[in-house]
Amino acid sequence: MADLPRPVTTIPAAAKADGLTDDDSRTLRIIQFMARDNPDKWREAPEKFLAFVKKNYEYQEKWAKDNASQVFDPNAPEHDQWYAENDHGIPQEALDEAMIDMRAEERIARRTKPDPELEELKAEKALQRAWPVMNANLDRLVLKFVEQVDPELAKLVTDANGQPRFTPENVALIEGQDAVAKEIMDAIVRQQIEPLVIELEKLTSPEFQKLGYALDPERVPLHAALDRYRQQFESELLNGPPEARDFADGRKFLPLSVIKSRRAAIDRSNASEADKASQRQTLDGEYRSLTTSELQELIVAEWAERAREQIAVVDGLARKKYPANGAPRPAPAPTGEQPPTPPTPAVRPAPTQAPTNRPAPSFSSGSDVVTSPEKIGAGQKTFGEQAVEVHFK
Repeated sequence: MADLPRPVTTIPAAAKADGLTDDDSRTLRIIQFMARDNPDKWREAPEKFLAFVKKNYEYQEKWAKDNASQVFDPNAPEHDQWYAENDHGIPQEALDEAMIDMRAEERIARRTKPDPELEELKAEKALQRAWPVMNANLDRLVLKFVEQVDPELAKLVTDANGQPRFTPENVALIEGQDAVAKEIMDAIVRQQIEPLVIELEKLTSPEFQKLGYALDPERVPLHAALDRYRQQFESELLNGPPEARDFADGRKFLPLSVIKSRRAAIDRSNASEADKASQRQTLDGEYRSLTTSELQELIVAEWAERAREQIAVVDGLARKKYPANGAPRPAPAPTGEQPPTPPTPAVRPAPTQAPTNRPAPSFSSGSDVVTSPEKIGAGQKTFGEQAVEVHFK
C-alpha cells in the first residue's frame, strides 16, 4: 500500500485546470518544498509523484468506465494490489514533517515581507551613494555618442584632457553649430541612452546588488530592452568568424545561458564545496559572456546610427524646401483652370499673455533634466529656419 492516503475524489470530475485535484496539488507543493530543501535526497520526488498521479488517474478512469453504475472507493480491497504495486515511494512521515517545515517557512516569510516604502527609501539612498560613479560613466558614454554622430561637434564638449565637459556654454556651442543635430541628439539621450545606461549601472552597482536588485526581463521593460541587446551581441558573435569569439584576455566566448547552465550543474553536483569553488574559478577563467562595457558600446553605437539617419532625413527635407540662399522655393506656376481661391479665414486674436517657453534643451547627462520647448514663441525661428541657417548660409 502507498504511504500517501489514497484519493477520495474521482478523476477527472475533481481535476482542476492543471489536471490535479486539490489534495494532489497540496501534496505536490509539499514534495516540491522537500526537493528544494533537500535536493540530494528528494530532487526526483516531484517527477515521481506526478508519474504516480497520472497512473492513478488513468486507473480510476478505466475502472469508472468498466463500472459505470458504481462509485470508485480507493480504500476498497479490490484496489489493494494496484496501490501496492504503484507507490510513489515517499513515506507519509516525511510528508508530514515537510508540511510543518513549509508552513513555518511561510509564516516567517509573511512576517519578514519587505515594506514597500522602506524598500523605496533604501533604493533612493543607494542611488545617491552610487550616483557620482553613474554620472561619470553616463557623461563618458554621452560624449562617445556625440563623437559617433559628429566628431566635430564632440570637440565642443570635450576638455583639454579629452574628458566630457557638458557645461551650458559648451552645449550652446553645439546648438550654434548644428541646431538640428542638437535637437535630435537631445531627444535620443533623454529618451533612450540615459534610461538604459542608468538601469544598467544600477544592475552592476554594488549598492543596488546589496538590495537584491537583479535583471528581470519578464517584468521590467528596460531590463527586457537590455536583454535584447545582449541577445544581439551574442548572435553577432555566434554567427561571425570563430576568431571573433577569442578575447584578448585569453578567454573564449560562451552565451550567458550556457555559462549559467554550467554554473548550475556545478552547484548541483555532489562535489565538495572546495571542488565546486575550483570548478567555478576554472569556468570563469576560460570563458566569459558579454561585459557591461561591451553592452554600453552596443547601445551607444545603435543610437548614434539612428541619430545620423534622422539628421540626414531632416537635412534632405531642408534641401528640397530651401534653395542655397535660404529663401523658400517659389510655388509652382498654376497650369490650366484653377479652383476659386477660398476666402481668407478670420485671424485668431493674439493671446492676452505671451506664451511661456521652457528653458532651452540641455545636453547635460548629470542631474539636469533634458527639456525642449513645446511651442515656438514670438521671435523664435522655426525648425526649418534653423536648418537653413545651420546648413545653407
